[in-house]
Amino acid sequence: MSLRDIERWGGKVMEAPSPSSEERKQAIRTGNADAVFDEGVKSWGALALDAGMRFLPINGVAERHMTKIGFPSTMLTPKHYPKLERDIRCIDFSGWTFFCHADLPSQIAYGMAKSVDLCHKRIPVDHFDKRPMSMSEFCRGGEAGQLNIPLHPGAKKYYREKGYL
Repeated sequence: MSLRDIERWGGKVMEAPSPSSEERKQAIRTGNADAVFDEGVKSWGALALDAGMRFLPINGVAERHMTKIGFPSTMLTPKHYPKLERDIRCIDFSGWTFFCHADLPSQIAYGMAKSVDLCHKRIPVDHFDKRPMSMSEFCRGGEAGQLNIPLHPGAKKYYREKGYL
C-alpha cells in the first residue's frame, strides 16, 4: 500500500521529524495515531504497546526480499517488550550504514570514517540502555545494527589504523 492509499481510505498521514519525536509520542498517547510505520521501534514501541497498539509481523516474502538487499530479519521479544505475548518477526533497520559506490575514492571513504569517529557519541542510536554507539559497532556491527555489507577499503584502512579492527 502507499501513503496515497491511506489517504484515499480516509486516513491522514502524520509525518514525524524522528522516530522518537515528542509529536509522535503524543499522538500515540492520545490515540490520534492509529498506526505507526517506522523504524526506531525502541524509542516508541513500549509506549505504543501501553496504548493498546500491537506489532505486526512481516511475511516470508518480505523477509526474503529485505534479506537479499542487506536487511536481515530479527525478532522483537517479550524480553525487551514485556507486553508482547509472543515473538514478532521484523526487519532489522538498526544502525547507521553508509552506502557508497565501490569506486568512491579511498581518501573520501577514509575521511567519512574519520568524521564518524569524531562525532559518533552524538549520533542518535536506539540502544535499549540508551548508551551511545561505539566505534566497534560502527566497524563490526552490534545491538544497534548489524554490519551486512563490506566496509569500503578506505574506511577499513582508517578503522585499522585507529585499532577498531
